[in-house]
Amino acid sequence: FYLLIEAVYKSEDYEDAYQLSSAFLNEYPYDGRNGVILFIRGVSAAKVKRYEESCNDLSEYLRQHPEHPNRSTAYYYRALCHLERNEFDLAELDFKESLRDSVVSNIHDDALFGFALMLERRGNPVQCSKRLEEFLTKYSTSPLYTDVRIRKAAIELRLGYPSQAIELLKGLSLQYPSQREEHLLLTAEAYMQLEQYSEARKAYQQFISEFPDSPKRRFVQFGLAWSLMKEGKRDESIQEFKKVGVGQDSIAEHALYQIGMMLMLNNKIVDALNAFEEQVSRSPYDEYAERAYFNMGMVCYREKKFIEARRKF
Repeated sequence: FYLLIEAVYKSEDYEDAYQLSSAFLNEYPYDGRNGVILFIRGVSAAKVKRYEESCNDLSEYLRQHPEHPNRSTAYYYRALCHLERNEFDLAELDFKESLRDSVVSNIHDDALFGFALMLERRGNPVQCSKRLEEFLTKYSTSPLYTDVRIRKAAIELRLGYPSQAIELLKGLSLQYPSQREEHLLLTAEAYMQLEQYSEARKAYQQFISEFPDSPKRRFVQFGLAWSLMKEGKRDESIQEFKKVGVGQDSIAEHALYQIGMMLMLNNKIVDALNAFEEQVSRSPYDEYAERAYFNMGMVCYREKKFIEARRKF
């Protein structure tokens, strides 16, 4: 039974490992291997998002076996559970305990990355960036190295350092689609901040080509339209904005407003007014509706249609 649990756990079938561990502890409450089984059940619970059960098991394991070689890993997984439950102070304590433990070091890179993510979620991107830099210095051969570089690029972008973000994103070996997806999006956003709009456009277009069904597709499509607008390619930009100008979300409202503005700049006043009218009919009270009303009012005012202008204002 014990060997079966070990085999299932090592094969990463965590739900079965959790259930088998529970059965073992119920059937053999005084077995000398219960400490290891408790550890396996606690980690397996964390893996299948049973965070409360995981915290309870790992806490009991650490109480019964404070010097066990797996204690660093136990602290790490308990920290993750606290983090998922937004218990940031407890998560910080456990991450620090995991990092402090010198008996087993194969979890230290995970713990340092987790600690950095905890700092980010606490709203401390500067300290998060410092921890990620520490990771890159200490663990250049870690399997997490690419993920950490991507995360640090995101933080640098958030802090307003797009050039650093671009450098971090260069030359990465991207093994998984999720890494490639995040990499392309961050690259596009970094080039937008640098006002290198043609490079941003290329990254947005590549994203759409590789990930047409991504949940981020609308956001990326809007970014592509915006980059084309910044390049002065108004007609192409309008076509891209039209693709996201459907629906009731803020992206659609913003897209319709930008369509109206570019049509006005192209001196297509009637088409611009129609675009603004469509926008305000969908959502008459949002931020962009106010701007649309103002622009419609200004058109009417210039045409000396003062009653109509007053109504729009």
